[in-house]
Amino acid sequence: MTFVTHFADLLAPEPTRLRSLRGRFVAGVYGTLLHASRQIALRRARRELFELPNEMLKDMGIARGEIDSVVEFGRNDRTRVSEFGERIARN
Repeated sequence: MTFVTHFADLLAPEPTRLRSLRGRFVAGVYGTLLHASRQIALRRARRELFELPNEMLKDMGIARGEIDSVVEFGRNDRTRVSEFGERIARN
């Protein structure tokens, strides 16, 4: 093996390593797109809930101050506190 071929082998990535890098890149792009689409859906849900009148929110069991928590964590979030300061017991 000459110096040139040895040096070329060092510079060229191995096929398995290249697939690994390509796979990690694709997974990273997919994760970024998944995160972005989730953030868009959450933003849309917040906007729609903030546009509802208080009476409709009350019928759903949501106070206006709880919209961010409900959208982010769901209605079954045990850490939610009602607008009057008491914990909301949910089953």
